[in-house]
Amino acid sequence: MQDSNHIQNLAPFMTKLQKGFALDGADYEQIFSALMSKEYDIIQLAGLLVLISEKSLYADSLCALVQNILRYSNTFNDAQAMFDIVGTGADGLKTINISTTVSFILASLGVKVAKHGNGAISSQSGSSNTLQAIGIKLDSDINALRDLLAKKGLAFFHAPFFHKAVGEVAPVRKRLKIGTVFNVLGPLLNPNTALTHQIMGNYLEEVNFLLAQTLMKLGRTHALVVHGMDGMDEISLCDETLIHELKDGHIYEYRITPEQFGFKRAFHTDIQGGDSAQNAKILQDTLNGELKGAKRDIVVLNAMFALYTADKVKSPSDAKFIIEYALDSGRAWEFYQNYISEFK
Repeated sequence: MQDSNHIQNLAPFMTKLQKGFALDGADYEQIFSALMSKEYDIIQLAGLLVLISEKSLYADSLCALVQNILRYSNTFNDAQAMFDIVGTGADGLKTINISTTVSFILASLGVKVAKHGNGAISSQSGSSNTLQAIGIKLDSDINALRDLLAKKGLAFFHAPFFHKAVGEVAPVRKRLKIGTVFNVLGPLLNPNTALTHQIMGNYLEEVNFLLAQTLMKLGRTHALVVHGMDGMDEISLCDETLIHELKDGHIYEYRITPEQFGFKRAFHTDIQGGDSAQNAKILQDTLNGELKGAKRDIVVLNAMFALYTADKVKSPSDAKFIIEYALDSGRAWEFYQNYISEFK
């Protein structure tokens, strides 16, 4: 941080929030200008983060926050149909890498997937950890990733490489030791600012509808925000899942169970992963059709809803045979092997 004479006073924004008014785009523009020029007081920033998290959770305000973060991010704008599946993390359930596996399956079926992800938050191995274990180099060159996306239909965007503003607040968040709005922001920050289709997993039930509203304001055309009632930031195989679906400019709320789609309910221990090497093996054994049971089932269930959200089928049920055939016929495995060969 710079000399105190150059420090931006963040108190007016805290006062505004204390009076019950949400922050808007102009507020966030000033805040992030101070943040990115390092002209701020760390104590004020901590207070501001807490107040935003308590007093400014409205779709317009959250959208403005996201847009100002993205102003300082390395982004691109590609309006062709493109899909992302990513969760907030922090559900504490230490599951296998479901969304990463789903990304390979969908890409093998012709869906263009711009997968946004991070390292582990509450599991032993997050998406990015597992990708490295299977030999995928995490690239910070957005043009190289766009070329890969065009060539293969799948690219992985490691969040810390792209979002400078998120990195700037990370030390404050770490020292606060409490949850803030940034705990649920990650999946809203896909580097493609014109992303059309998305499934967002969310560990915090009370913001599920808010996140769907925000995705609508960010321009998504078809999106699901999913929250397992067991706390899972995926569609759960162990409990009901609350879903807010954005489609055709409307948001619909409903709940689903595994049994509705022909799956046996599982225990959390049945779908737990391990370290990055173990999760990589589980991912590979799922894609090559060898793995059966709950780990495969939760991947198939989430992939069904993903194919539906990508507008490739009329309902999730219509996707079940397609997903299972992709795994059992070798299609998903062939795609995976071909994709991995790019990194050798």
